[in-house]
Amino acid sequence: MHGESIVFVARHDRPAEGCLLFAPDAVLAVTNAAADVTYSEGADYLVDPGARRLVRPAGSRMPATSPESIASADGAAPPPGGQRGTIARGESMQYEDAARTATYTTAARMSGPQGDLAADRIALVLADGGGRTLERIEGYGAVHARIEAREAKGARLTHLASDGRYVLTGTPVEFTENCRLTTGRTLTFFGAAGRIIVDGNDATRTTTKGGGRCAPPPN
Repeated sequence: MHGESIVFVARHDRPAEGCLLFAPDAVLAVTNAAADVTYSEGADYLVDPGARRLVRPAGSRMPATSPESIASADGAAPPPGGQRGTIARGESMQYEDAARTATYTTAARMSGPQGDLAADRIALVLADGGGRTLERIEGYGAVHARIEAREAKGARLTHLASDGRYVLTGTPVEFTENCRLTTGRTLTFFGAAGRIIVDGNDATRTTTKGGGRCAPPPN
């Protein structure tokens, strides 16, 4: 392959690394985006072909970024009131520049103004245009979301930033709000409006969860 782009992501507990699309037989050259700087194997990068990655050692001239910079949905300046940005983490992370998608796997977690999300895999998709505006969030496998005072569990979650919509699927989806439990195979929730649609119909049937005060959600 020629001209593959790679992003080095730096974490606090290990050297920065970047993922390759395929396991290489050999790496002939690594340059900057303008191709006017050639980096040196050993000094600027190490090749780990079995894991399809390049590792950036200490003292490397190659630039690196952080997961927080990739996942931030605030743009260049914080919004009024200092609203927090979107931060995601997992045991592994891969950023696809062409798809503008950061994917976190294994104990993946996300926290931001959209809520808190845990899942087997979480993908943050940035909007087109070169900025850092978040277009949507995808959660896959053992999804557990907390959205303000609401809690949802299912197998798949999609959050669309354009209209504040959350779409959950599962067998079943469980959605809890004010101690009341709503279940269904597909549940759509509009955060700002508070409207819930279950299996294509507005939710009208709920089941009281416990009596009196709600038990606190699990950590």
